[in-house]
Amino acid sequence: MAAEALGFSPWLQYTLLALFIALVAVPVFYAAWTVVKPFHLPVVMTAAECARAADVIYKHSTREVLAPSPDDCAVCLERWEEGDTLTELPCGHMYHPPCVRACIAGSLPLRSKHANNLTDVVEAVCCPLCRRPMVADPERVVRLMRRKKAVLY
Repeated sequence: MAAEALGFSPWLQYTLLALFIALVAVPVFYAAWTVVKPFHLPVVMTAAECARAADVIYKHSTREVLAPSPDDCAVCLERWEEGDTLTELPCGHMYHPPCVRACIAGSLPLRSKHANNLTDVVEAVCCPLCRRPMVADPERVVRLMRRKKAVLY
């Protein structure tokens, strides 16, 4: 070995190797990781996956209620009457069931382009009026989506 030819003892060889790793290799790998990290691929969902995922999110984050009094739906701006069946979100806002489903399904393709994982996509689904998250436990909903084959990854 070249180090032995130069008269370096094994102890000095290991010390120099440790210094090389600490001073050169670690900073190089760290710099490479910080450059590559922003380029993680976004979540890509097909239209069919978005529809199935929206169905799972809708079923596990909303509840059906009767309209307490006449008012307007903030999504379609149509009036509902007392006793109509509405969908209530966790924030307390109420909408027509098709309006909420359309909001969820419409937001998933956009959200998925800006997320690195499916949990981020589910967390980003929010109330159309107050923007509060619609899903209380995103990991649970993601597990349900995968179990029901709503998404392929």
